[in-house]
Amino acid sequence: MKSIFIFPFIMVLSSLFSCRHQGYLSSLLIADSLCEANPDSAIAFLYGLSSHQSEFDDDSRWYYRLLCLKAKCKAYIKYNEGDKVEAMAVLDHYENSGDRNLLSRAYYYAGSVAYDFGGCTCWSRIFSTCNGRIG
Repeated sequence: MKSIFIFPFIMVLSSLFSCRHQGYLSSLLIADSLCEANPDSAIAFLYGLSSHQSEFDDDSRWYYRLLCLKAKCKAYIKYNEGDKVEAMAVLDHYENSGDRNLLSRAYYYAGSVAYDFGGCTCWSRIFSTCNGRIG
């Protein structure tokens, strides 16, 4: 029953985002919006996109990885060890060569992962670095 409502929602979002943010695939922008509105659907949507990553350009692949972290956070799913490594890789990418507009998100989700693991020192370092660079 949920899928009946999700498909029209995705189509509307697709049409809204088709003219903006030309650097990223519209499917990733839809996933980003779903993270805010319905994180469980975003996780399912991102899972469906995972088999198409070979078709993504490098920026889109990194954005996809960031969105996977965001979806888990928004769905209140506890991060695992793999997410810890992933979050640090995503943060490193956006600090050094990625889209600077996404750097604050990369800091936020890296800090969220560190917080989940009780890494108080790491968590506070990430957020203070973020504050210094962005704020």
